[in-house]
Amino acid sequence: MARKKRVFFTSVGALLFLSSLLASAVKGETMPDFGSAPSPYPSAATFNQQYEYLGEDSTANDGVLFRKKPGDWDVGRKVNVVWHLTTTDKKIFYPHGVYFRLYIDWNHDGDWDDAGEMVVDSFKDKVRGNRVRKFKESFVVPEHTREGPFWARAWVSYGFPSPVNGDFSTSFGEIEDYNLFDEGG
Repeated sequence: MARKKRVFFTSVGALLFLSSLLASAVKGETMPDFGSAPSPYPSAATFNQQYEYLGEDSTANDGVLFRKKPGDWDVGRKVNVVWHLTTTDKKIFYPHGVYFRLYIDWNHDGDWDDAGEMVVDSFKDKVRGNRVRKFKESFVVPEHTREGPFWARAWVSYGFPSPVNGDFSTSFGEIEDYNLFDEGG
């Protein structure tokens, strides 16, 4: 008995359309979510039930916005970061507080464990209010910054602080990786 072969076709136009969606910038500030940073960056994951997650969609990298585009960052100047945190229950914000950490690989060596690569280290205690909360932090672009796109890792963890270098998974919270690039101004 002959086996039937199944063949799938797609149009070149559909592939080009999909490619353009993947290559377009999100709000002009970050590249689209391609998942975790590529090798050799260490992978990290979250486990267990979340009280909060970054952004409005826990499956998208939409929790951190930079008020200056990476192409406009200057050495020695401050960059503002806005964290968007959404609770899974309208009435609950984790009672022991939430830790926020942001890492940027300034020297492009494939990790976040060098001096100055943890650019935000913040703790927010009991917070009341809306289901979506915004927190503003800032960092200064260091002198030892190299040119080109940067991989960044945003880490939110509750109940205990996240690791100093962003290379480990956490039991609670969310982790998002971003490819920050220069859009030409």
